Amino acid sequence: RDPHGNVQVAKIETEKLLAATVTTELEKRRAAGTYKGSFKSQFHAYGYEGRAGLPTIFDAAYCYALGATSAALLANGLTGDIASVK
Repeated sequence: RDPHGNVQVAKIETEKLLAATVTTELEKRRAAGTYKGSFKSQFHAYGYEGRAGLPTIFDAAYCYALGATSAALLANGLTGDIASVK
């Protein structure tokens, strides 16, 4: 927190928070007997160069298709699979 007691949102490591949340959920599922896989998080920090460019039309279309494919996999109960777009 800052000197005024406010949470410094910019300093929250969201990737680690997400990984911890996923790990906790998978451990609950393992205890319930509904998950038998393995999960290991891996983090990578891009420098400002990696975040500075605007996406191309290809980037936008590819990521939209990849997201739709991922959603379809999840909607059909297929977890642990890799979504790909050809």
